[in-house]
Amino acid sequence: MYRMVRALFKQKKYTRRLAKRAAEREALQKLNHKVTDYFSVRKSDRRTEGEVQEERRRLLEFALRKGVEDGLEVRYIEGKGRGVFTTKHFHKGEFVVEYSGELIDINEAYRRGRNI
Repeated sequence: MYRMVRALFKQKKYTRRLAKRAAEREALQKLNHKVTDYFSVRKSDRRTEGEVQEERRRLLEFALRKGVEDGLEVRYIEGKGRGVFTTKHFHKGEFVVEYSGELIDINEAYRRGRNI
C-alpha cells in the first residue's frame, strides 16, 4: 500500500512539474515578439540574376522568331557588294543578329564573287 501511495504522489508531482513547464512556455511565448509585430512585411520587386537572364533569353527568342532587325540595315558598297550596317549603338554583349547562312572560307567567297 505504501508503494501505491508513493507512486501516486510521484505521479502528481510529475504532472505538476509538466503543468508548470507548459505554463512557463506559454508565458515566454507571450513575451517573445516577432519582427513582423513591429515592422510591416514588404516584398521586394528585385529580381535575381537568373530571372534577368531568363527574361533576356525570352526576348531574344521572340526577336528571332519574329525576324526583328532593329538597328540594322543592308547597303550596297560599290566595288565590294552588300554589307550590314548598324543604325543604332549596341552595348557590349547585346544581341545584334543571328547568321543562318552557309559558312565559307575566303577562297570560296572570291570564287563565287567572280561568278556573279
